[in-house]
Amino acid sequence: MNESDFILTLLSVYSPQERDKIEQFCKESFKPSLGEKPTSFNLININPNPSHLVRSITGYSFKRGILKYTFLLLQGRDLEKKEISDELRIKNLEIFKNGVEKVLNLTNWHNFSKLIHSAEFINSTLISSKINFFTTYALYLLGKYEYKIDDKLLERLIKKWFIFSQLTKRYTGSPESTIEEDLKNIENSGNFVNYFNEIFEKNLTNDFWNITLPENLKTSSSNQYSFVTYIASLIYEDIKILFSDVKL
Repeated sequence: MNESDFILTLLSVYSPQERDKIEQFCKESFKPSLGEKPTSFNLININPNPSHLVRSITGYSFKRGILKYTFLLLQGRDLEKKEISDELRIKNLEIFKNGVEKVLNLTNWHNFSKLIHSAEFINSTLISSKINFFTTYALYLLGKYEYKIDDKLLERLIKKWFIFSQLTKRYTGSPESTIEEDLKNIENSGNFVNYFNEIFEKNLTNDFWNITLPENLKTSSSNQYSFVTYIASLIYEDIKILFSDVKL
């Protein structure tokens, strides 16, 4: 079992209704809406599993990227004092429940899916990392609810972050450590927008565009992060398939 499985097992004991909500959301992502009842089925055909949603909930609720910490928090552990209490367990469970409410909110979910679709990642085959998708979803919710970022500014920023983090493979290798660092640095900086802009400036240098990216594109792999991002950019530019009048 991994950390997300442990968290779900813990929910079965402390709050089984929250686990049921998460699992139902995942099941409904395969089912288009019928009549007036909306489901989590979405434009880009992203089908989350419970682990994906636990990652978004963890990022939003506790500003954590390492799921082990969420497991400890839901047990009532004070991570600094190394003490466990029922009072803290109840408090942290309520924080987690609030995260479940925000992450599983269908308006939030569909608005975010449409945002990624508008960046021309028009289906899940162009999304090389689901960790990137569900981490960016947590960041979107933090920007909306905690930092109260203007809707239009937030949409531009999150769209750019998603493309950037896919293009640079930000959440591969040791994704939890990178997510943890991003969330802590955002909190410490106190300025949601400035943090992202500083990361863009630091990483998207002339050397990246002129050396690193061209080298990354020298691949025959259709799943390569840079290549699928390039395909999305061609769709954005309304390019036709080679030797065809059909739009890509």
